[in-house]
Amino acid sequence: MLDIAGGAATYSIAFAKENPQLTSVVLDLPFPLEVASENIEKNGLQDRISTRAESYWDAEYEPEFDLVLISQVIHGLSYSQCAELIKRSAKALVPDGRMVIHDSLLSEDRISPYFAALFSAYMLAATEQGRCYTFNEVREWMESAGLGNIRRIELDGESEMIEGAVI
Repeated sequence: MLDIAGGAATYSIAFAKENPQLTSVVLDLPFPLEVASENIEKNGLQDRISTRAESYWDAEYEPEFDLVLISQVIHGLSYSQCAELIKRSAKALVPDGRMVIHDSLLSEDRISPYFAALFSAYMLAATEQGRCYTFNEVREWMESAGLGNIRRIELDGESEMIEGAVI
């Protein structure tokens, strides 16, 4: 798994604990990876989770991962930046690999659900170009990146996942 902007390695650790065969690379900037390294060591997962200090804009991706996870990232980016991030990240997937986008998603009316609408308004005010996006917007980016079999996975709470596979 490639955990893009994986921060403190929270998801990589959780996934590794549930899947004994899983190995993960957490890609992020140096400071968050200091915390990630501590968390990985505390959980005894140094042999299965590694870190890579690099911006996802500068990273070069080779097709070597079965899964790319982009969690809680796209809401901070512009429409075109999201499209570019997903396109670049898809290059890291092997044939039949999967990408999962995890974030707060707006309904097509862009005013619901309540949390996503409020969060989107906050992101519009707090960032240069960020906001929450709809399932259809994310699906379009994934399709443009060569992914198919795209499905929405609704979660309890304030976020959802969208999964697509290399076709």
